[in-house]
Amino acid sequence: MIRRSTWFVVVVFLVLVASVLYWNNREVPPGEAGETPQSSLGVETALVFDIPEGVYVAGLRVEDAEGNLVEMQRKDEESPWAIIEPPRDDADSDRIQGVVDQLTFMSVDTALVTAPELDVVGLEAPQYSILLTFSDGQQHSLYIGDETITTTSYYARLDDGLPFVVGMYDVESAVGILENLPVLPTPTSESEPVLTEEP
Repeated sequence: MIRRSTWFVVVVFLVLVASVLYWNNREVPPGEAGETPQSSLGVETALVFDIPEGVYVAGLRVEDAEGNLVEMQRKDEESPWAIIEPPRDDADSDRIQGVVDQLTFMSVDTALVTAPELDVVGLEAPQYSILLTFSDGQQHSLYIGDETITTTSYYARLDDGLPFVVGMYDVESAVGILENLPVLPTPTSESEPVLTEEP
C-alpha cells in the first residue's frame, strides 16, 4: 500500500512538470511581444537603435560638450559617405561605414532597474551626443554621460528615454572620429635619391 506522503510527492511533481510545460509552450500576449529579453543577471540583449527593415542610416553627427563636431551624410545606401562638417573632400567612406555599423549593432549592456537622476550619471549635460538620421526621415540622438564605476562602460540615454549602460569600446570608436577624422591618408611621393659626384 502506497503511503499518503508518497502520493503527495507524486502530485507535487506532476504539478511542477505541468507548470514547466505550460510556461515553455504558452503564446506571448501582444502586450508582452515587444518587451526586451533579459538574462538572470539583468543584462539586456536589445539593440540601442530599433531600425525597421529596409531602413538605413543616411546621416551621422557626433558632437562633444565643447561644441566640436563631425557630420557625415550619404545620398543613398550605395553612395559613398561625405564629410560635410568640417567640409572635407577626402572622406574615408569605408571607415565611416564601419562606425555606422558599430552604432547600429550597439547593444544595451545593462538596464538600470532604478533610473538615476540625470546629473548623477552625467546625462544632464552629456559628454557626447550622437545623432543618427535614417532614410525614412527619422532621427534619434544617443547621449553619452559618465563612465560607470567599472570604467568599462558609459551611462547613456536614447532621446528622452531612461538611462542605461553601453560598452566603452562601442562609444569610443564613434566619438574617436572627433579627434581622428575619418579621412583618406595623404599620398606620399617617393623622391629618387640625388646622386652627387665626389670631388
